[in-house]
Amino acid sequence: MPPTAEWLMRSRYSAFCRDDAQYLLQTWHPLTRPESLELDPAITWRRLDIVRTERGGLLDSEGVVQFTAHYRENGIAGQQKEVSRFLKVDRQWYYLDAVPDRLNSRQPLPAAWPGWNLRGRVTAVDIGRPPPRNLA
Repeated sequence: MPPTAEWLMRSRYSAFCRDDAQYLLQTWHPLTRPESLELDPAITWRRLDIVRTERGGLLDSEGVVQFTAHYRENGIAGQQKEVSRFLKVDRQWYYLDAVPDRLNSRQPLPAAWPGWNLRGRVTAVDIGRPPPRNLA
C-alpha cells in the first residue's frame, strides 16, 4: 500500500485511469465509503497535478492533498480541482473525503470541521456514524 497520502492520491488517480472501482473502494475509509462505485466510461483521465500537500507523511496519521485532475469527456477537455482528506489507520492510508468548494482554498482546514475533533481527526465516536451530507 502507498506509504503517504500523496502516493495514495496518485494510486487512486491511476485506478480512475484504469477504471478500477474495486481499488478505489478498497482505499476509501469505511466511514465515508459508498456501497458501490460506478465510473463514467465517457471520461478519459489525462494528467494529475498535485497542487499542495499538508501533513500525510510517513509519520502522520492524517493528511490533505490538493490536486487538479485533467480529463476529456466526449472530446472536451475539463479539470477536476479538489482538496482531499486522508486518514492512516493501522499503518494504511485511506481516502476520507473531499473538502467542499466553500472551504477549498490554500487555508488550513478549520478546527471545527464537522466529524473531526479539534485537531482534525475523526474521533472514535464518529466511527459507524454516517458523515454529514449537508454542510451548508
